[in-house]
This record gives sequence, structure tokens and C-alpha cells, in this order.
Amino acid sequence: MNNFFLLTFFSALILFPVNASADKDSSGRIFFTGLRFHSAYYWPHSRAVAPIGEAFPVGIQAEFSWLHTGEKTWNQCNCYPLTGFHITWFNFNKPGILGNGYTAACFIEPLFSVHRKINFSLRGAAGIAWLTTPYDSVENPMNLAYSMRLNGFVMIHLGAYFIISNNLKVNLTANINHISNGGIKQPNKGINFPGVSAGVAYSLNPQEISKRERTGFANSEKKYRKDLSFFVSGKTLVRELDIYYPVLGTSILVSRQVGKISALTASADWMTDYALREKMKLSNREGIDFNRGGILFGHEFLMGRFALSQQLGVYLYDPSHENDPVYQRYGLLYKAGKHFLFGINLKAHRHVADFLDARIGWSW
Repeated sequence: MNNFFLLTFFSALILFPVNASADKDSSGRIFFTGLRFHSAYYWPHSRAVAPIGEAFPVGIQAEFSWLHTGEKTWNQCNCYPLTGFHITWFNFNKPGILGNGYTAACFIEPLFSVHRKINFSLRGAAGIAWLTTPYDSVENPMNLAYSMRLNGFVMIHLGAYFIISNNLKVNLTANINHISNGGIKQPNKGINFPGVSAGVAYSLNPQEISKRERTGFANSEKKYRKDLSFFVSGKTLVRELDIYYPVLGTSILVSRQVGKISALTASADWMTDYALREKMKLSNREGIDFNRGGILFGHEFLMGRFALSQQLGVYLYDPSHENDPVYQRYGLLYKAGKHFLFGINLKAHRHVADFLDARIGWSW
């Protein structure tokens, strides 16, 4: 498997027009451009990266966004969401070990209380990160955080916007950032760095925003969705060898919408992990079944055609007992048309990513 297959797919997904799920009437959009400054704390979250020590990354971010103010958008979430993309430079303040990072990500950010002087928001972003000093057994053996230059990047932030004028806003946010390759290549302990940011956003086409009444979520609106998905990924075992072993699987999920942008989920996974088979062969445990199956329960944020999911699962079938019996999944799905869906999903055991998969499926 090509070692950039999943990350290429990931890049294509997050660069897909995020405005597809919002109002198509351009008069219901207000364009903003902005600049932010980041200050963060690098957290050595495991013993493997403890020798790197603490660090205090800093960064500069440029962003471009659209505020969707149409009636259809309001009725989906009782909010006005920002959608857009940002580009960020980070200096991890560990020269020679962690180096610098350059990220590009798309985001969606519901804004609340837009008619007041202070707006509150919650942003989720996903994209790619280019890192400058990956692990090398000779030149950079301490960097067990990442071994590839191209990685995945996810971020969530809680923020507030202070309205200065019709054109200008000042923002303050608390952020949680994560960078890893999703288990595609080892070592991959990842970079976790919570922080704060401050910046400004300027509108080139300010418009009057209609003040609308909140609409409730009636019982008659509650609905179920069923997804059948097939996924593929790849993993390495030896740090210095780019030998990739496929991971194949299927998932069935039931989602029940319980709010404007909220749904509860239950699902079942079945995974065939050839990297696990090779690992057991190397440890003289050949012959043990390398298939695994589990059930999961979780939650989805619903934003038009997008669904952002978080799930906690437990293995019901796992003869290898190679990992903890409990695992997590974090996913992003896009529904194209009435039935077809595609997306990405990260599987992890506690703070360690197992694999990042690409998936396609059928929804009804």
C-alpha cells in the first residue's frame, strides 16, 4: 500500500467544499479574513516521549471563512455557522527534535448570540500537517512523536468574539491540537499541545443579520439513520522499514437524532488486521486469529451533510489480546446524495492511535 494513500484521501476530503452543506444563496454569506497568534504547551503524554521534555510552542495563523446567515441554516442548529479554512505555522520550541509544523485545515464553527456584543463559538477543524524533523534512528532518535513529514491534524477550540464594529471582531480562544499519522508509520506517539490564541477577523462585505426565533426539536422530527461501511487502512511494524500491512473491515451503525445537531449512535465493527498477524508471527504466536470485532456507543454532531462522531467501544472477539479491551473511534463522514457516504475514521487505544482508515458506504 502506498504510504501516502490515506493522507492523500484525507487531504482531498477536507479540501472538499465545506459550503456544500450550507445555504446556496450567496447573499446569506458574510466573508471574513483573519489573523491569530497561538501560545501553547507541549504535553509529553507518555513515557516514550518523556525524554523530549516540556515545550511551549508558538504559532501564527491566517484564516478565511464565511458566516452563513440564511434561514435554512438557522433552522438546522439555531445558530449561524462559520465555515472556512486556515493555514498555520507552529514553532514547537524544540529545535532539532520536534522542529516546526505547517498545517492547513478546514473547519466548521457554530456561532451563538450573534446579535450581542460577545459571540460564543465551538470550532472543529481537520486537515494536514507538514513537520520538519521526523524521527531518524541516527540523526533524530529522540523524536518518537512522529516519523513522517506529512501527518493528520485535528483541532477543537472554544472561543469568544468581541464585536468592535460591523467589520471588525476580536477573538480569544482555548484550543486543543493534535498531530499524528494515525498509525500509518511508527514511531507515532503524536504531538498534543493545548493552548490559547488571540486574533482579529475583518469582514469585506458586512451585512445586516436577521434576528430569528429559536425553533424547537419536535418529537416528530426524531429519525433513525443506518450506515453500512467498508474501510481500508495500512500499518507498519518496524520503524526503519516502509513495509505496510493492510487492515480491512466493515462497520454497521444506527444513529438516532435527538436534537437539532445531535444524535446518539450504536455500531459494530469487524476488522482483519494483517499487521497484527505479522506481529504475532514475530513473537512466536503464529496461528492465533488476527480478526477482531467489537461494539461501540457514542455521539454525532450533525452539520448538514457532515457528521462528526465520537465513540467508545469494547472488543467482543479478540483472540490476540494484544491491546486494551476498550478502544475509541473519532470520525468525519460526508453524505453525498441520498444514500452514498464516504469519510475517515481514527481508531485508538487510549492516547495511542491504532490506524486511520478511509471508508465508503451506504446510508438509509
